[in-house]
Amino acid sequence: MNTSTTGLGDGLKGVMGIFNSWSVSRKITVAIAVPVALGLALAILMSAAFMRSSMLEQSVSAQSRMTEMMAAQMSAAVRFKQAMAVADAYSDIAQAEDTALANLQVYDNEGELLDEFASTTVPTIQFGRQNIPNTVSEIVTKDIESHLIVQVPVRAGASREQVGTLTVAWSRDGLQEAIAETMLLNVLVAVTVIVILIGFLVFMLQRLIGSPLKMLQTAMTK
Repeated sequence: MNTSTTGLGDGLKGVMGIFNSWSVSRKITVAIAVPVALGLALAILMSAAFMRSSMLEQSVSAQSRMTEMMAAQMSAAVRFKQAMAVADAYSDIAQAEDTALANLQVYDNEGELLDEFASTTVPTIQFGRQNIPNTVSEIVTKDIESHLIVQVPVRAGASREQVGTLTVAWSRDGLQEAIAETMLLNVLVAVTVIVILIGFLVFMLQRLIGSPLKMLQTAMTK
């Protein structure tokens, strides 16, 4: 017989021997507590995954709206191809302490680059490597894990004529850190709750089942 198989068999026998030596109340407690703990752990994992997905979706919505607002603010500057005015339209966001603005490019309708920006405080990307067009006619988002790229047509005038395209890359570093911290906090809280619930369950089982069984066993041995 294979040595590893023999060792495994001996190990299983040892575990079963320990299990068989337990009292009935302890066996019942473990049989109930283990499935409960596993079920709660699965619920925690599913909740964490849902929370992460929800936070990412909210960030896409918020940063898309922010990009649209920037496009509206610079519409006149793009229409008249005033590069300095274009830069003024996003300077406050770019210089904010908690900014996620990584890269920005503005093209007019002829495909001429009017302005571009690359942050020195958050991780940046190279638009040329992302296989995205310089101009778009509708809002386009592209998630590349480390960044969210949002492209918005710039429209100006009463007729809302398109005069250019704004492309922004938003860094996900801050968001990923926030998600990790939130998930860790939730897991710690959930684990604490599980420990308390399991402890209470063990206590109640011991009181309701363990003590009566022990008294019954004592009476039967007399």
